[in-house]
Amino acid sequence: MALFKKISNNLKSRYLSSTNNWDGIDVSLVTGTGRIGTMFFKDFFTLNFEDTLAYHEPWPDLHDIGYNYHHNKYSEERAIDIIKRERSEICADLNKREIKNYLESNYNLSYLLPFLKPVFGDFKLVHIIREPKSQLQSIFSVKEAKRHIYAEFDNRNRITAPDFPNDPFANQWENWSRFEKLCWHYYKVNTMLGDYVENNPNAITVRFDEIFDQANDYQGLFKIADFINAPMKEGVTKSKLLDSLSMRSNKTKKKGIQTYDNWSDSQKESFHLITDPVAKRFGFI
Repeated sequence: MALFKKISNNLKSRYLSSTNNWDGIDVSLVTGTGRIGTMFFKDFFTLNFEDTLAYHEPWPDLHDIGYNYHHNKYSEERAIDIIKRERSEICADLNKREIKNYLESNYNLSYLLPFLKPVFGDFKLVHIIREPKSQLQSIFSVKEAKRHIYAEFDNRNRITAPDFPNDPFANQWENWSRFEKLCWHYYKVNTMLGDYVENNPNAITVRFDEIFDQANDYQGLFKIADFINAPMKEGVTKSKLLDSLSMRSNKTKKKGIQTYDNWSDSQKESFHLITDPVAKRFGFI
C-alpha cells in the first residue's frame, strides 16, 4: 500500500508539472474583498493589451481551498496541488497559444496567499481596496441570494473569525448579524492583503475610487496597467481607452440598506469598531 501511494504521488506530481509550466508567463493576480469592480478587467485587458489573457473568477474559482485549509482538511501541500490542478487547463491554453501575460481577478485568492508562489512563481499581486462605507453599501444594494457571503441562504462554506485563534473578534462571531460579519470580512481581508503588500516590490494596493475616477483619467486603472507591464496593442492608445472608459456605465439598482445614514446606531458603532483600523491604515479617515 505504501509503495502504491508513493507511485501514485509521483505520477500526480509529474502530471501537475507537465500541465503547470508557468515559466515564461507573467502572472498578475488581482484580489480584494469582492464588490471591487474587477469584472470588466477581463475584456479591458484582453482586448486592449498585447499578448494578454485576462479572466474574472474563472471556474473552478478556488473558493473551497482556503476554507478547507483553515479547517485543517487540507495540508499546505494539498492546497497547492489543487490550485495547480484547477489552473492547469488555463496554463496549458496559455502555453499552446504562446500568450505571455495572464491576469486573474478573483477575490477568493485573498485567503490563498501562502500557496500562490509555489504555483505561479514570481507573480505580481494587485490589492484593490474600497472605502468601507461604500463597500457595505454596495453589498447591501444587491438582494440576498445563494452564494452571497454570510447571507441567510448562502450555500457556500465561509471562513469566519473563529478560524483564526488570535483574531480580536473571534469570541463575538456567534452573536453577530450578517452586517457585523461583513464588516469583519472587510477588516480581515484588507488587513491580510495590506500586510502582504507591505515591503513587497511585486505587490501594490490600489483604491477602488481611483480606478473609476473619470476626473483624474482613471489613474488607478492605469496604475494597474503600468504595474503589470503589458504593452498596449497596435492602434490602442491611452487617449482611445479614456474615450471608451468615459462611455462605460456601471449602474446598480439599490435595495436594502443603501447609505450610512440609514444604518441604526448599533450598526454604526459596530461598523466603526471593526473597520476603522483598516480605514485609518489606508487613508479613508
